[in-house]
Amino acid sequence: MGVYTGELLPPEQQLELTSLISTRTAQPIDRTSPADPGGFGLGVSQGTHEKFGTLWLYLGGTFGFRVLHMYFPDSGVVLALGLNSQPDQDRIIVLAGSVYDTLASHGLIRPHTAMGDGTTAGSRTRDGTLQRPQVLVQAPGPSAEEVSAGRR
Repeated sequence: MGVYTGELLPPEQQLELTSLISTRTAQPIDRTSPADPGGFGLGVSQGTHEKFGTLWLYLGGTFGFRVLHMYFPDSGVVLALGLNSQPDQDRIIVLAGSVYDTLASHGLIRPHTAMGDGTTAGSRTRDGTLQRPQVLVQAPGPSAEEVSAGRR
């Protein structure tokens, strides 16, 4: 997705968007990790999760509805959900997990692979350098490109 990969914003604005402050220590961090799994940028968050790897997300809403936008750099998949809900009964994260599981079971999202230094596939450093894994595990099933092209 262009907003996270530097294809949409000028470099200075990209750096502002993706510069992270740890939600655990309130200090600047280059990226999230299993040891420091939450970071907040300019209106977006980055998280590192055992199941999802490193991802970018936005969660918000107002009276009566919630939205969740998740970008998985490992696969390039964007998941956007909007629903009616009350904050005390919100299950949007559970729904996102179910959608992720469904996409992974059909091979449309490749599970993340942890790297030795605690980063995950697709995590970025502050200067925008993409940290890639040495091996990505492909779930069984057609690739996203095959499904998009109608080949299964």
